[in-house]
Amino acid sequence: MKKPILTALVLCALLLTVASLATPATAQEEGTTQPTTHEVTVTGTDSVFTPADLSINKGDTVYFHWSNTDMEHNVAQSSSAEANEYDGQGWRSGDASATVDFNVTFDNVGTFFYICEPHAGLGMKGSIKVFDPDASTSAESTPGFTFLPVIAAAVAAGIVASRAPRRQDDE
Repeated sequence: MKKPILTALVLCALLLTVASLATPATAQEEGTTQPTTHEVTVTGTDSVFTPADLSINKGDTVYFHWSNTDMEHNVAQSSSAEANEYDGQGWRSGDASATVDFNVTFDNVGTFFYICEPHAGLGMKGSIKVFDPDASTSAESTPGFTFLPVIAAAVAAGIVASRAPRRQDDE
């Protein structure tokens, strides 16, 4: 084999070995996320939670509050996006009232649905998606993790091969 081609092959093998041993980066360092409080409100004559849908981290708190609204509201966990009733097992702010201050801390990952019991039939509903900020991303779930080192190895091999002096055969 010619020396430049051998050099390029050795370089490719080395880069692929390093890439296969590399550990993928995690979404973020474990334990670095501080709990946050998110607000959900109702104003005036509205029969709408604002915002209705949230994405939060595990350990965060959602603060439901409204004051002196024209209609009485409450907030209660429901079993699904379609449900119009309190699920009987989750959290509930109590009876409907024109003024509510209610906190829920989410310690479990998943999607949680909620309603205003008097107005669920009118679509006064919402959802909270809870994610684990300390969950790491594996190489299998990160598209392109292996692809990038292979491309880098191929480019490096091409550069090495193109810079090698070429011999011309005498005819």
